[in-house]
Parts: sequence; structure tokens; C-alpha cells
Amino acid sequence: ILNLTGFRKALKKFEKITKIQAQKQYMVEKETLTEMEGLYADRFGARRLHNPFCSCYSRASKARNDRKRARKRLRAGFRFRSHHYSVFRSGILLGVSVPALASGLYASVQASTRDAIPAWEALLFLYGVVFIPVLFSLLVGINLLVWADARINYVFIFELDTRTRIDYREYYEIPSILMAALCWTFWLSFHRIGAPGILPEYWLLVWLAFCGILVLEPFPLFYRSSRYWLIRKTAKLLLSGTRRVEFADFWLGVENMVPVLLVISFSTSGDKERPGYVMAFDGA
Repeated sequence: ILNLTGFRKALKKFEKITKIQAQKQYMVEKETLTEMEGLYADRFGARRLHNPFCSCYSRASKARNDRKRARKRLRAGFRFRSHHYSVFRSGILLGVSVPALASGLYASVQASTRDAIPAWEALLFLYGVVFIPVLFSLLVGINLLVWADARINYVFIFELDTRTRIDYREYYEIPSILMAALCWTFWLSFHRIGAPGILPEYWLLVWLAFCGILVLEPFPLFYRSSRYWLIRKTAKLLLSGTRRVEFADFWLGVENMVPVLLVISFSTSGDKERPGYVMAFDGA
């Protein structure tokens, strides 16, 4: 079936360019086909299979002559998963992140906040450092969206397990959780919630511990197989030079280099007259 499909698509492209009808003659003369294979390879037989389903699909979806969507639904098989809840959860998490981030930024530039937090400069820098990779993890979801819209088979390219791989709409959930938690810990830190018993720096440590638990927890929650795939691929990057490099390793390496370079640029762009960001903790 796979070879027949390949020949059929190649001949279809040939017919489109040369305007010579050769597909049907070639399939009849050169291939020994079973009854079902011949029905699949023959465009008229495939159309006879599609027509009843397209008619039923159009009536059920109340769409008239929507053959393209009907064929796409037929090829997808009987397994159909809705992602409405995934999109809803991601939207809620990103929505609650915005007011926390805005309020935290406003509080962080106040003179009273600078006076109350001796390590204000270092704390703001560390939040910027951890914000960059979380933001980039969200932007990776845009890559997946564009690939899916362009019908690029990234599942095959990255050698993902089709049984456990997640849709790009499901992917957004984990970065959204991390972003929401980061924005609210940022808000807690610069509004000095819990002070003086709880130092503002502790909230950042709480977020780091939460990230570790979310990524490493062994229970079948939050797409465990996908999280562990990312952990294995990232660990493989640390062993580069001793392992065979695959496309997924190369792509992850390039994607990881961008936030690293941004962090380095961000950390070295300060005033040379002033002490370093990390030394602000000691000088406090």
C-alpha cells in the first residue's frame, strides 16, 4: 500500500505538470493488484469510498460540500481527541499571569521596595534569568502550531512515539503552568508577602522547587512520557561527542543556545562601575 501510494502521488504530480493522463494506465499495466489495493490506488475507486462518508459528514456538521474537511477527518481515523479543555486551561493560566507580572513590575521599581529589599538588584536579575527560558518554552509552542498548520510531520522528524505524543495545544499547558507560577512568585517577592519572616528571595527558591517537582514527578500526570522524553534528550546534550547526534538533539541544542546567549548578554550589559549582580547578595 505504501509503495502504491508513493507511485500514485508521483504520477499525480507528473499528470499535473505534463497534462498527460498516465496514472490509470500505469497502475493497470505494471502493477499486480489485489481487489482492495486496486480500489485504493484507483482514484475513481477512492472517490467511491469517499463519497458516502463525505455526504454523511456534511449532513452531520451542517456544512455543504465540505469534501476537504471530510477527507481529512476520514484519514485521521476513528480516534478523535478534543483539546478544548487544554486550550482553556492554558488561556486561564496565561491570563492570570499578566496582572501578577504587571503588579510585580510596578512594585519592583518603587523606591520603598528598593530600600526594603537589600538584594533588590540581584533578585530582579535572577528573575530575569529564569524568565527567559520559560518564555522560550512558550514560543516553542508557536513552532509546533506553524508546523501543524503547514502539515509538517514533526512527529516523524523528531521520532516521537505516536501513542504518547502530545498535541501542540496540550504542549502549552506545562509552560503556562510554569509562567503563571513564576509571575505570582515574582509578585510575592516584590510585594514582600510574608516579610519579615519570609525573605523575598525564598519565593524564587519555592518556584525552582515547584519546577523540579513538576518536571520530575513520576506519576502519570502532566504528560509524563513527554516530560521524560525531554529530560532524556537534554541529558544527551550533556554527553555530546560520545553519542550519535540526531536531528532532535541538534534542534534542542540550537534552541537552548539562544536563551543561554541572551542570559550571558543580559548579565554582562551592566555598568562596569558597579558591582556584579551576584555580589549584591554579599554586599547587602
